[in-house]
Amino acid sequence: MSTTVPKVKVNPVSAAMLGGLFVSTLAVWLFGDSGIYGVRHAQEPKQAPAVAEAPLPAPVKTAAEITGRASAVDSATVRIAGKDLPIAGLKPVVHAQAQAAFNDFLASAGDIACNRKKSSGKGSDGWSCVTVSDGTDVGEVAIFSGLAFAGGDASQRYLDAEKDAQTRKAGIWGAR
Repeated sequence: MSTTVPKVKVNPVSAAMLGGLFVSTLAVWLFGDSGIYGVRHAQEPKQAPAVAEAPLPAPVKTAAEITGRASAVDSATVRIAGKDLPIAGLKPVVHAQAQAAFNDFLASAGDIACNRKKSSGKGSDGWSCVTVSDGTDVGEVAIFSGLAFAGGDASQRYLDAEKDAQTRKAGIWGAR
């Protein structure tokens, strides 16, 4: 019985680069930094790094920001890295299907970024959460899908999303 050896395509540029890296590493290992023939190679004079005329400021990341994969505690609270974050402006729908649907959304959304949001006086402090991939407002999705109610401190967008969900009979609104 004959065995066939699979043909492997090798990129000649990659092979040459790896070969060069191997030879360089072997030379340093054998001869130290003095070079292959025992003669130190002249080094390029070091130049001061160029200074940008107007450096861009680094993005500011507040201590209140938490980013990561999220799961649903209920239909108005996410859990990231073991921390429960109630979403500002939401009241949960107390129904296992609402929590399961919200959890499915979070699982498919990828990483979520949440920032602490102070209450304007009508509700309690909470978190504003968006998807990292495209900035989708997690709370708005929950309300628009009929998985959560707009709370006392809800924004006008949340209130409009709730009216739309009621009109379409989405989620909990279809069950009533």
